[in-house]
Amino acid sequence: MARQQDDMSPLAQFLPGITEVVDSIKDAFGTSQEASPSTGPRTPRNAMTTTCEGCGAPLIGKQHSVVKCDYCDRETRLQ
Repeated sequence: MARQQDDMSPLAQFLPGITEVVDSIKDAFGTSQEASPSTGPRTPRNAMTTTCEGCGAPLIGKQHSVVKCDYCDRETRLQ
């Protein structure tokens, strides 16, 4: 779908047809600006997760380490 000249971004004005190229790439890889948001923090391979006993927020860290909750500042030892 072509855009009108007056509402084109500076990049699209500099590189005519860039919008179509980007849309084609998005279609090829199945992505869009509305891609699903992250469902939460990523867990490193050698880490464990639990929930904060104070507020229920997710906690991530190495086993047997002490982590501090980002929300209520409670410290918890990961078992």
